[in-house]
Amino acid sequence: MAGAPELSYTSAVVLMVMAVAVAVGAAVQVSGYFRKRQLITRPQLVLRLVTAALLMAIIGMIFFGTVHRWPDALSELVFWCVLTLLAVVVIVLSVIDLRLLERQRHLEQAAIYKALQDLQDKKGPGGAN
Repeated sequence: MAGAPELSYTSAVVLMVMAVAVAVGAAVQVSGYFRKRQLITRPQLVLRLVTAALLMAIIGMIFFGTVHRWPDALSELVFWCVLTLLAVVVIVLSVIDLRLLERQRHLEQAAIYKALQDLQDKKGPGGAN
């Protein structure tokens, strides 16, 4: 029978601070989206909220996994493998978010170049009006 590892007070506080940081980050994203302070799309917001929820689940699972007394080594191994799989999913979602950001930036740059081209076309050759 596997014993429960000790979770120090410091470790518990660090986990709690991480959970609060994730929750605050998610709240800032939602607030910025609805107040139009951040130029993210609805799919990006949803992706970030799903990522934040998974991070909160991972933090909770870490806490649970360190204080739970496991009946056997196999169940503990399965638990930590699922936790690792969730962490990989968070990494994949972060890469998808990065690609969405790059695409958004590319589209914004294209719009700026198009506006500059239109302005130059209005002025005529040599920039004269």
